Amino acid sequence: MSLRLQTIGTRVVAGALLLGVGACASAAGGRDAGLPTVTPATASPEPLAAGRGIGPLSPVPLTVADGADAGMASGRSLNLPEGWTAEVWADVPDARVAAWSPDGRLVVSTGRRGVVSILAPTSAGRAPTVTTLLDGLANPQGVAFTEQDGRTILVVREATRLVAWDYAVAAVPGPDGSIYVTDDHAGLVYRLTPGR
Repeated sequence: MSLRLQTIGTRVVAGALLLGVGACASAAGGRDAGLPTVTPATASPEPLAAGRGIGPLSPVPLTVADGADAGMASGRSLNLPEGWTAEVWADVPDARVAAWSPDGRLVVSTGRRGVVSILAPTSAGRAPTVTTLLDGLANPQGVAFTEQDGRTILVVREATRLVAWDYAVAAVPGPDGSIYVTDDHAGLVYRLTPGR
């Protein structure tokens, strides 16, 4: 696996800036909010849910993928549309932002830990394999992939700069149709699966 520093092109800068704005906007909501509490479906924003055609929301208990540590999410629920399931899919301390790589792995930034992890899906019901892709970064937040001159480029927004690397094989909708969401407060990645 080889990653090397590259000059950032105009398209890469534009994409990474959008990631930075999104990360700042989500941070403005407050880190102290913690995990969602179980609330009655009537407390959910019905007009918004109905406008999206997903119907009322109700508490769905979190399950835990084999090999994952639920940590602070143990015994908790998420408010989701009828028929959906929720699973603690991976535990990544200080997880911030995630993006799917072209080779089907989930890349997760970890903010203050200075690490970008890569999660390789295994089998259904099992936690992914988590390895360190990049280390020693300055508060990595946003991550994105782009193509430039036929190469796959990984872009990471650090505290004061954007960096880009050539990527080799090593909310976001995933390749399996689920939605993967990071929880920076609990350091977890949730997999939300729509009813079939």
